[in-house]
Amino acid sequence: MTNSYAIEESKGPGGIKVEELGSGERVILVHGGGQAGVDAWKSQLSLAARFRLVIPTRLGYPGSPVTARENFDDDAGQIAELVGVGAHLIGHSYGAVGAMLAACLRPAAVRSLTVIDAACSAVARGHEVIDAYERHMQQIVQNPPDNPGAFVRAVFGVLDPQAKLPDPLPPNLLAFGARLRTLRWPWEATIPLDLLAATPFPKLIVSGGRNPLYEVISDVLQQRLAAQRFVLIDAGHQLESAANALSDRLEKFLTAG
Repeated sequence: MTNSYAIEESKGPGGIKVEELGSGERVILVHGGGQAGVDAWKSQLSLAARFRLVIPTRLGYPGSPVTARENFDDDAGQIAELVGVGAHLIGHSYGAVGAMLAACLRPAAVRSLTVIDAACSAVARGHEVIDAYERHMQQIVQNPPDNPGAFVRAVFGVLDPQAKLPDPLPPNLLAFGARLRTLRWPWEATIPLDLLAATPFPKLIVSGGRNPLYEVISDVLQQRLAAQRFVLIDAGHQLESAANALSDRLEKFLTAG
């Protein structure tokens, strides 16, 4: 179905690349690390049959301005501006952090919020799974491999140990590995959960069902935000194996209200 829709490209807030397709209510899809833009959401493009998909490419990724540091606060400001007079927000991994912060900036314009494998570990700090993850990741960050590819493999070895990364790594993942050295890590994010819980729009928390890290974070978000919860059994962090199940659940959630 992806070839049935013309993709329109424009410049968005801060000069970021924005791709749009389909028609209907606007749905903003915010990518995580590694893949960007339409490529990051190719398994969900069938939603363009019912919605106007708005897909920004975050700063530092191809087609958007180069930035000294990948930063969720910068993402949040641009996403909030992109919401305009109204839109649904969907964010994955690092992109979920920016999407949640953007929703706090523009609550009256957000129609719904979906976060998928949200990377904001600070919301569940004190849980042994979360504390072990942060210790492990900080050890990697403090003594990173010299090679960008090795850095990517070390990080994904924590985020999704069962994931099979291609060998050699494609250019987008090598570029991601180079950016990791200056990344503002998502555990630094402070999500104002009380403020977000008080917003009127519906919320959906999705996890890939494989890494306890994301399950713990997602459970805390569901409880604190009184959100709906959906687990993709053994999908992993990149979610390709559960693409149809995810798209079906997203469509059901987006049309419920």
